[in-house]
Amino acid sequence: MGKRKPAAWGIVVRLDTGQKLHYYLHPGRPGDEWTPRENQALRFNSEEEAQSRCRTFVTNSKAKEYNVVPLPLLRI
Repeated sequence: MGKRKPAAWGIVVRLDTGQKLHYYLHPGRPGDEWTPRENQALRFNSEEEAQSRCRTFVTNSKAKEYNVVPLPLLRI
């Protein structure tokens, strides 16, 4: 049996503390936001779309790396 293709993709940042946060856009605030809650993550339809956005982020002393990750199906 083959693996299912992920329904959506997200971006995760790994901080210098080891904490991982998911990228999302808050509807009431402009700009990028980060949350520890996977269910709030901005969902990209394709891995390529997520990679394209991920490449725009810059690492620094606090943000060590950015990764594109598969997201689970949302429960409704």
